[in-house]
Amino acid sequence: MKKSSGQYKPPPLLSVIEAARAGEADAMEQILKHYDAYINKLCLRTIVDESGQTHKQVDPYMKGRLQSKLMQAITKK
Repeated sequence: MKKSSGQYKPPPLLSVIEAARAGEADAMEQILKHYDAYINKLCLRTIVDESGQTHKQVDPYMKGRLQSKLMQAITKK
């Protein structure tokens, strides 16, 4: 069973999604902001530093690719 973080965010309004599909930059930014935490979670990588300690950090390249794919999926007709 999945562990819930308890932070439910309702999905973006249909009007915002439609505006993003029409090419409105502000609407697209709202959608990207809505999914930012989820995309960050998907892009976590484990890094080992010089002293052998492991750290988790967001891979910026992967994050950019996922954001790009999300924007393409929204604007696809």
